Amino acid sequence: MIQEEDLTLVGKIQKTHGINGELNFYLNIDLDELDIRFFIFNIDNIFVPFLIESFKARNSNGYVKLEGVNNESEAKELVGKDIFVLQRDLNEVEDRINDLNYFIGFSVFNQNNSPLGVISEINDKTENVLIYIQENDLIIPFQPDFLIDIDHKKKIVRMNLPDGLTDINN
Repeated sequence: MIQEEDLTLVGKIQKTHGINGELNFYLNIDLDELDIRFFIFNIDNIFVPFLIESFKARNSNGYVKLEGVNNESEAKELVGKDIFVLQRDLNEVEDRINDLNYFIGFSVFNQNNSPLGVISEINDKTENVLIYIQENDLIIPFQPDFLIDIDHKKKIVRMNLPDGLTDINN
């Protein structure tokens, strides 16, 4: 049986979407980053998992089709419900991200969406974490202030770099 202490609240069902049981949702996490197969809902004080058949997300909103929810009437029963996921599923992603070597092989793009290259090495032995982009001979500080977006599925890091930073190495 699923216990509340094993769960993390990640969003809420907002409304139905169409007549085939799809639901609009709001999430405070990026579902694309995660390998989440179930949304879990508190129904009559019992945490019930629903298999995710499909979803489409844009930023923090989207819609989802859950197994066993096949029409608008069944979908309405979940409207307003909080969405939970297993904490261990979130921990797995956090563990991968906290190991900086996870980002080796990610493509780096600047704020103008111009490619800078692929991360070939990460040096966390200095005061600032540095990423190396071998094909363009770049060394860039891997600072949270510079990060715009990380797309884990496509292995892309978008960075807002100060003017001239990529010219320093040349």
